[in-house]
Amino acid sequence: MIKSVSFFWMAWIILLAGVLTFPCQADDLSRVDQQFDQFVQNWVKKLQTAYLYTRETPEVIEKEGQYVARYFYLDPGSMKTDVKPVSGESNVYTGVLEYKEILFQSTGQTPHLAETGAYAPKCVRQMIEIFLYDKGSWVR
Repeated sequence: MIKSVSFFWMAWIILLAGVLTFPCQADDLSRVDQQFDQFVQNWVKKLQTAYLYTRETPEVIEKEGQYVARYFYLDPGSMKTDVKPVSGESNVYTGVLEYKEILFQSTGQTPHLAETGAYAPKCVRQMIEIFLYDKGSWVR
C-alpha cells in the first residue's frame, strides 16, 4: 500500500513539474489571422448597421437656401487588415483594420429633391482601428 501511494504522489509531482516547466503552445499566427478576418467581417456588419443615416434614410438639412441630404458609407472594398505578434508576449497579437468611410451628399430645392437626387462623394476619411488578441479571442 505504501509503495502504491508513493508511486501515485511521485507520478503526480512529475506531471505537475512537466506542466510548470513547459510553456503553453503559442497560438499559430495563420490561425489567429484567420480568426481576425472572421472577427473583422462581424465587426464591419455591426458598424454598417450602426450608421444612423443611410442611403435609404439620409439626414436632410437646410444649408444656404438649399437642402442637403447626406449619409456615411463604409467601403468594404477598401478594407485592409494586418496581424502582428506583440513583442515579448506569447499568445498576444494586435490586429489593425483600415477602411475608408465616405460621406455622400445630394442637394435640391426641397427635402424630397435632395433625398432622391444623385448622390456624390463629398469627402473620404481613412479609418484605422486597432484590436487586441489575448487569451484566445479578439477584443475591442
